[in-house]
Amino acid sequence: MHPRERTWISRRVMVFLLLGIIAIGLGSAFGQGEKPATSEEESSDIILVVKGKNSGGELAALGGAVVNVFDSRGKQHQQKTTTNGRTIIKDLPRGKVRVQVIAPEWELFGQDYDLTQKKHEFSIEMEKRKSE
Repeated sequence: MHPRERTWISRRVMVFLLLGIIAIGLGSAFGQGEKPATSEEESSDIILVVKGKNSGGELAALGGAVVNVFDSRGKQHQQKTTTNGRTIIKDLPRGKVRVQVIAPEWELFGQDYDLTQKKHEFSIEMEKRKSE
């Protein structure tokens, strides 16, 4: 093969490779690339406010409570409540979730919720553990 023919073929191959790379880049730029596993419309954020009755019988925020959320895919998300009893868990897949709250001196809390919207807020009232 003549050296000029090799050069000509090499240049053609380079052009096709560059065009392919450009096409992939443009596809991603226009939203035709890979999609995230959970789109914004399919995920939910939940705000949990955890309270318990204080010695005066009034509801008060429970800071430091451990909140476990098991999403519809079985993945566990764990956080502690802030001093005002709140915690936020973002980007959960929509569907049923199980919420468990654990706090010293308080009964274990567990309940299922159905996430159907982008944002949910749930208020949880803990019961004082009965001394034996």
